[in-house]
Amino acid sequence: MEVAAYVVAPGSLLAGLLYYMGRSYTNAYYAFFGIPVGDLQLSSQSYVSASPAAVFLPLWFLLCCGLFVALVQGPVLSFLARPQARRLRCRLRLVLAGAGGVVVLLGFAVFIDPAWLNSAMSRISSPRIRAVLPSLVVATGTALSFFAFQLYRVDGSRAIRRVGRAIRGFLLALLAMSLFFGAARFADQAGSTQADRAAADGFRGSGNIHVLIDSSSPIHHDAPGISFYDLGPKYAPFRYQYRGFVLLAKTASHYYLASRVRRGSDNRDLTVVLPDDNTIRVELLSVADGQSMEMR
Repeated sequence: MEVAAYVVAPGSLLAGLLYYMGRSYTNAYYAFFGIPVGDLQLSSQSYVSASPAAVFLPLWFLLCCGLFVALVQGPVLSFLARPQARRLRCRLRLVLAGAGGVVVLLGFAVFIDPAWLNSAMSRISSPRIRAVLPSLVVATGTALSFFAFQLYRVDGSRAIRRVGRAIRGFLLALLAMSLFFGAARFADQAGSTQADRAAADGFRGSGNIHVLIDSSSPIHHDAPGISFYDLGPKYAPFRYQYRGFVLLAKTASHYYLASRVRRGSDNRDLTVVLPDDNTIRVELLSVADGQSMEMR
């Protein structure tokens, strides 16, 4: 049972993290189009399957940083633990602890988002970097402070080592919280960025579903780039056909549609909501059919 607990507990934690990141990514993606995710009734598996797009880059970055620290920390500590490096060790402890504290406070200032930092943050063009920058700053300051208190283990008294152990535990918890917060913000920003790219690209990716809308009555909408055809009484009751829509989501009662053409120069995309009833018929197109209709 004890061995099973060691296996199940990390697995449950990992599953929970994947679910949370996937949910943040999915919420941000559909929120870009104004679609309430609560209406979609997505399963837990859907959120977990969306998590790789949200966690791959942060996980890759953390693994690289962890590998670097693992390779460097041992030789550096061995060098500083030498008796002749005692003066350097004492100075380095003070410098790293002070610098780490200042950087942590600066990171929390970025979290608070004061007005004097807005102009500096606005110069960063990448929204993903802006989203994770506060967490990276706090994590960097925490790592510096942690290394400083690691040095107290070399020649500190028993009481100092006991206090240092408690402080290192606190710093590890702070590091984990800042990294989790940064990954969550990255997942949220990644969802919005992916939605913006899909709309800007005209939903040409293979994961997008192009549809034909057949209606028994004219549909009034403001979506650009939609072709309308009156097929005549021979095709009644669904004589009115609309081409150029992409299916964003489907619930038990509604279709959420977007045009392949972006609306206006402000890049604000319009979502058309149609009821799923006997007045509407939706035909799904293959990728090739959707691309051929795009060229017409």
